[in-house]
Amino acid sequence: MHIILAVGIFVLSYIVELLLCFKAKNRHTKLIPLYIGFALAFICLLLYIGVFGNMSMGMLGNGHGFLALIILIGVLIMFIGLFLAQITHCIIKRIYRRNLR
Repeated sequence: MHIILAVGIFVLSYIVELLLCFKAKNRHTKLIPLYIGFALAFICLLLYIGVFGNMSMGMLGNGHGFLALIILIGVLIMFIGLFLAQITHCIIKRIYRRNLR
């Protein structure tokens, strides 16, 4: 179940970023998924610090820290997908430019 969720996050972020790289003309539009990832990472930081209050999970410790860790793992998987989509876009663009010569 967790592997399927991780692969789903990766594939979704990869496809969305790749489509934006090829279709969007504005650089900031291409980076919208990256901005969303940074916002989620900031929320993880706030959760870990405990800005949203105290949530007890018994022996597991701080509930917000555990939730922040889970979200951070998802954000890191998303960043890997975004990074690989950017690399794929650059490679395809170079191959296309070489074939035009």
